[in-house]
Amino acid sequence: MPNALARVMFISLSLLVCGTWTRCAAQTTTAAKEAPASVSGRVTNGEKGLPGIEVILTPPDPGSRIKAAARATSDAEGRFRLTGVPPGRYQLMAVAPAYVVSDMTGWPPGRTVNLSPGDAVEDFNFTLTRGGVITGRVTDSEGKPVIAEQVQIASADESKGQQFSSMGGPGRTTDDRGIYRIYGLAAGRYRVSVGQDRNSGMIRMGGPRRFYRRTFHPDATEREKAKVVEVTEGGETEDVDISVAKASRTFKAEGRFVSAETGRPVPDVQFGYGTVNAEAKRIGAFGFTGQKTNARGEFQVEQLAPGRYAVFGIGGDQEVDWYSDTATFEIDDDDVTGIEVKIHRGSTLSGVVHIEGVRDRAMLAKLLQEANITASVDARNELSAPRWGRAKLAPDGSFLLRGLRPGKLRLSMGWPPVKGLSLLRVEREGIEQREGVEIAEGAQVSGVRVVLAYGSSVIRGQVNITGGALAQGARLIVSARRASATDGPPAMRPVEVDTRGRFVLEGLMAGEYELQLNLFPPAHQTRPPLKQNITVGDGADMSVTLVFDLNAANKGGTP
Repeated sequence: MPNALARVMFISLSLLVCGTWTRCAAQTTTAAKEAPASVSGRVTNGEKGLPGIEVILTPPDPGSRIKAAARATSDAEGRFRLTGVPPGRYQLMAVAPAYVVSDMTGWPPGRTVNLSPGDAVEDFNFTLTRGGVITGRVTDSEGKPVIAEQVQIASADESKGQQFSSMGGPGRTTDDRGIYRIYGLAAGRYRVSVGQDRNSGMIRMGGPRRFYRRTFHPDATEREKAKVVEVTEGGETEDVDISVAKASRTFKAEGRFVSAETGRPVPDVQFGYGTVNAEAKRIGAFGFTGQKTNARGEFQVEQLAPGRYAVFGIGGDQEVDWYSDTATFEIDDDDVTGIEVKIHRGSTLSGVVHIEGVRDRAMLAKLLQEANITASVDARNELSAPRWGRAKLAPDGSFLLRGLRPGKLRLSMGWPPVKGLSLLRVEREGIEQREGVEIAEGAQVSGVRVVLAYGSSVIRGQVNITGGALAQGARLIVSARRASATDGPPAMRPVEVDTRGRFVLEGLMAGEYELQLNLFPPAHQTRPPLKQNITVGDGADMSVTLVFDLNAANKGGTP
């Protein structure tokens, strides 16, 4: 059998909507009452059922994923059943920290499942293998235990990627004896290390006022000289000890924030700091402690290891009328003083949100109350300070953004998303701003109109795969764009096809759409995505079938 990845290079797509490719006559039905669905399956080790494994169903959106929509525990035979689940899109995952769970290598973790009203989904099975363990002791140059130090682990075979347990991560912390124990590891080869180096991109906030130079097992300070650790399925690799050199003290950086206009100190500025990459064009890991500049505009950042950093002012959740430059500095073997960070008076942008597809005034008022607008500025490849926040909408849909830096500003819907709402376009004085709104220094931009669409229509799809099977790790993604703006953003967030071939596109307003089916990772794709126009009625619930023929390309077929 040819290599699975190579087979994907010869993929052709064909679409069958209600029985034909060329004639789209999708059947539209009135949305039925949303009867609850159920999901059942079995958790095994490949041979027998595993009891006591928790299985949870979570929404796919990051902000909603902290609360499970349903949960169950496998019985003596490894069977589980989740009931009373509202129809929708979910991620199904088995929570088993000591195991490696199959089909959970992507993000978000878990397996996609799309539920229609009244669905009774069966045979959503999980195969678990007992994870391996790496344990050892970390000591300093005098043989004393290194306490509360995070241990890092990375695959020695980067081409294979990495699997970990469903809840465990790749790092653990040493105890009062310097001992660590990392479990739930897939069989493979690993490098184990502690400490940090100049290019690690890490920052430390709190903890001991010292750091250790990055050291690999057993005592190598260069990655290439690290001893690779072998892990077997269910096995425990012991005595993976690490001996680090004497700890070095951390350093501090001091300076002040000043007005770019007057040069006077600026008090009460909340500030943060982060690492800077080698090209000095991007801030990596960053954080802040909540501290603010004093009455003289002074600040101090402590516990810095050698490396390149940037410090900046942040507004946080507060509404501010300024923006901050970033001041970069280098820590070698001493403290740094005299850093100056300039604060500029920012530009403003005012506008109004218009929602299409809503006739009911009460519903319109509710949507305007729930929605919010966020802004991001392309700083023309300059190193810029992180900036977040959102503008709440007034009852009439108007909004105001302050403290904006110069550049191309892009407006988007804020978090959390509002069900049924999607961004159509952004206009200024009647002209669509596809590349963003130009913001000049100190400008007061007005006349901006953000057009959102509200819809309740649903497209329920089925993808039938013929001529073979998808390669491991490949995913099918479906999106819908309004036919009048096919080069714009999707009408809603793209959705993944689940293992049954099901997908659901919700919250669409009536109109003409271009449906797209893509295969990811893109390296598996040999042709443009499938595109098909579909007419969606007001409040419709449509059924669409896509036929995905893996052999069509080899046979000279045309999608």
